[in-house]
Amino acid sequence: MAIQPPAIDDQMTVFYSGGDKRKAGVRFMVTSNAARSVIAFQPISERLPVFTINGTVKTHIISVYAPTETSPDQLKDDFFNQLQQMLDSLP
Repeated sequence: MAIQPPAIDDQMTVFYSGGDKRKAGVRFMVTSNAARSVIAFQPISERLPVFTINGTVKTHIISVYAPTETSPDQLKDDFFNQLQQMLDSLP
């Protein structure tokens, strides 16, 4: 099954988890029709949001913008601790 891209004139809603400096961040962009099914958007950090949609089954979508291998160890440790805590909190 192929997914059709939205038409040029479709209204879109953007959910953004980044800070004001726009150095990092993750976005979800959905059509206005799909936005009606959004029941939660939780920006855990600028690198880690959880997007929850309601449908036949409640679905949690996690997007990850992980630090690179050359990033400081503390930054990586903090990120992976947040990721683990978030995963543990989901059903």
